[in-house]
Amino acid sequence: MLAAAIGLFSTSARAASASDPQFRLFLTNGTVLACLGEFARVGDRVVFTLPLGAGGASQLLSLPASRVDWPRTEAYSDNLRAVRYADVRGELDFSALAGDVAGVLNEIAFTKDPGRRLQLALQARRQLETWPGEHYNYRASDVAQIVQLVDEAISEMRAAAGEQKFDLNFVANVETPPPGPLLPAPTAAESLTTAASVIDLADDSSERMSLLESLAEAIDSATASLSPAVATHLRALVHGRLQVERRVETAYSQMATKATTDAHAFATRADVRGVERVISRVGKDDQRLGRKRPERVSALMTVIREQLDSARRLRLARDQWSVKVGAYRNYQRAVAGSLSDLDQIQGSLDDIKRLAGPPAAELPKLQTRLAATLRTLDAVVPPTGLASAHALVESAARLAAQAVGTREAAVRTGAMDRAWQASSAAAGAMMLLTRARHEIEVAIAPPGPE
Repeated sequence: MLAAAIGLFSTSARAASASDPQFRLFLTNGTVLACLGEFARVGDRVVFTLPLGAGGASQLLSLPASRVDWPRTEAYSDNLRAVRYADVRGELDFSALAGDVAGVLNEIAFTKDPGRRLQLALQARRQLETWPGEHYNYRASDVAQIVQLVDEAISEMRAAAGEQKFDLNFVANVETPPPGPLLPAPTAAESLTTAASVIDLADDSSERMSLLESLAEAIDSATASLSPAVATHLRALVHGRLQVERRVETAYSQMATKATTDAHAFATRADVRGVERVISRVGKDDQRLGRKRPERVSALMTVIREQLDSARRLRLARDQWSVKVGAYRNYQRAVAGSLSDLDQIQGSLDDIKRLAGPPAAELPKLQTRLAATLRTLDAVVPPTGLASAHALVESAARLAAQAVGTREAAVRTGAMDRAWQASSAAAGAMMLLTRARHEIEVAIAPPGPE
């Protein structure tokens, strides 16, 4: 029996099949699409490359996965892979299996120990049993016959080894039907006609436009290989749809441009109702245009709703500002004199910063003026929103007083390091005063758009 099993390995390989290299997508409406390469299922969509005619043109496309008859599509794909495997690697791998198993069976023939013979036979059977499923069921019927012979031999070996209980799990493998016939490669006319039938299934407008433009080029390139009637029909169909799609695209572009411009204008004025009117108008315009660009309208609505959110935030900020602006202006009036005093000594502070003066006789006067400014500032109670700005003004005045006092000490002692300390204090006072003025101006100005 084992000799017969070895003999089965020498049977001739099945003839290689000339196969069409293209996968297929079987749609639920009966359309069959050829694919260049394999398709990819990504989430709820299937992505594939659609050949256009026989000149090598193609178009990357995606369709809703729900449009595909998946059981039929996957069965055909498995069939195609099996045929490709048989043509390319099947016989090589089967020969390798034959060598491995034949080696084990030969070893059995020369082994005297019944237990060892049984162990080798079981090893060969396990390898044979799993091989077809891992190799696209290539020559599965041949492998099944070998397994049947090996099973009979194993039963005899077990009896010879004195085993009383046999493993009843050994059953003949169910023979897998051979791969079915593959579809022939589509002709140029079939390829272009099928591609034209997918136009309405392409639910993404940009992909639909790209498909139409690629089809128009492919039809012109394939005119010589098409019958006049087919060429005329396809050209009229594709160019007619192109004109319609372009008109729709123009209408939606104009709608989007006006809507975004108006929404932005209303948002910068904190006109919440104005932005809401734009949203309502977009819905009506989309309905009037036949709701032909759902993905574009969805993106447009997202942009406009962002403007609506911006308008609402700006409205709230301005309402909040209107409550506080009175207190802010009162504060501005309260510190106006102090800020004026600090402005008037900017020249002297700049001299101290540059180590260029001022004249020594002016320093006591500056000290007196700054002391008065600090007393005024200490008496001011700023509103909550301007507390940090007021702290900056006070710090600027104190640094200015420190700069003047340190400069006076430097003049008195002639110590250059004191002069540099005065310079640093003067520079800090000028910087803090600039920041304080900016914060006060920002707080008092009405909030603007983000």
